[in-house]
Amino acid sequence: MYVVRVEDLNVSVNGEYVIKNFNLLVSPNSIVLVRGPSGSGKSTLLKVLVGLIPNVYRKFRVDGFIEVLGLSPVEAVKEGLIAYIPQDMTTFFLGSRVCDEFEVLGRWLDDFKGLSDRYVSELSDGQLYKLLISTAMLSGVKLLLLDEPTSHMDKYSLINMMSSIRRLCSEVGLTVLLVDHRVELIRDYVDVVISLGSEEVGLRRISKGGRFSVDGYSVVVKDLWFDYDGYEVFRGLNMFVRCGEVFSVLGRNGSGKSTLLKILANILKVRRGYVSVSKPIFYIPQRPIYWFTTNSVYDEVNLYIKVFRRDDDVDEVLKVFKINYLSSRNPYTLSVGEVRRLSLALAYITSPKTLLIDEPTLGLDSTSLGVLEWFLDVFRGSRSIVLATHNEGIKELVDNSLTLGV
Repeated sequence: MYVVRVEDLNVSVNGEYVIKNFNLLVSPNSIVLVRGPSGSGKSTLLKVLVGLIPNVYRKFRVDGFIEVLGLSPVEAVKEGLIAYIPQDMTTFFLGSRVCDEFEVLGRWLDDFKGLSDRYVSELSDGQLYKLLISTAMLSGVKLLLLDEPTSHMDKYSLINMMSSIRRLCSEVGLTVLLVDHRVELIRDYVDVVISLGSEEVGLRRISKGGRFSVDGYSVVVKDLWFDYDGYEVFRGLNMFVRCGEVFSVLGRNGSGKSTLLKILANILKVRRGYVSVSKPIFYIPQRPIYWFTTNSVYDEVNLYIKVFRRDDDVDEVLKVFKINYLSSRNPYTLSVGEVRRLSLALAYITSPKTLLIDEPTLGLDSTSLGVLEWFLDVFRGSRSIVLATHNEGIKELVDNSLTLGV
């Protein structure tokens, strides 16, 4: 018997296909990777297999045969056979602190004892992802569904996680289906790679917009001290970003990268130190945030163009940021990668003096990474960009960097 059996799957929303004529067979005790570009339906597939589509996301229409462990997706979830780790993890915790999660399971893992009293909201996305995977494996599920694990975890944590999963597949009969676009990081651990959708490459340039003086620094941080309820994050941190510079903040999960960007965005207040950031600021957080006010991608871009009095053509902006095929879609139905590209488009339109992006490669395939690289080149020299990431590959795209936790 196959753990997952999908035949002639079609998923559509508002008459537009997200997945079309897709077939999938997953054998027991295997690790299967479904790859594909942003917007190809990878996250949608997992939501179908766990029953969220169409039972929660009711605007979606699903046709085809779907069986999970011999049951319908909803029945398999009710039996406690499936664990699903989404890209947006914030709504999947039962308690407010780490210890609350393990108390529900009645078991503890040594790796998290140092974080037992920390609030879930204080953890980095990498720590949240590891916590969810650990609690899922402790719960004894038969099928683990993972959405974009490489986007949330640093290389060291990812290798440890995949090694543990590989061992559990052999020892306790776990089966894993994960969707991702960074095949090179996890290829050695998977049994089968399946492609969903296709990738297209090509960019066109649009106007750069106004420039400002590049003399001096746009970001100055001196002797920064910061803690979460006694847990020290920064102790005398210094950072300087020149005007017009692309700057990266690197570090492993939990090193304080996201915290630093929140401080620069004036979301978190510091107890000691000096922080100065050139305004206006545009902040794109790591966790998917749906700040949209209109009912379509086209209308959202058009609204920003009007509010910020830009002369850009809406269709041209949509094409450059590879979201033209989404023009009629409601922004709230987009994948994480699609939301990220739309956010970049809105950042381009607002043309801030300082742009802060947390985990810029989150949910982005090779085509979307090309969009990001183009975007950085357009802003370089005229606007300052600070990127926070665990992805060491970003060093090739930046002018200077700071590594936390060393």
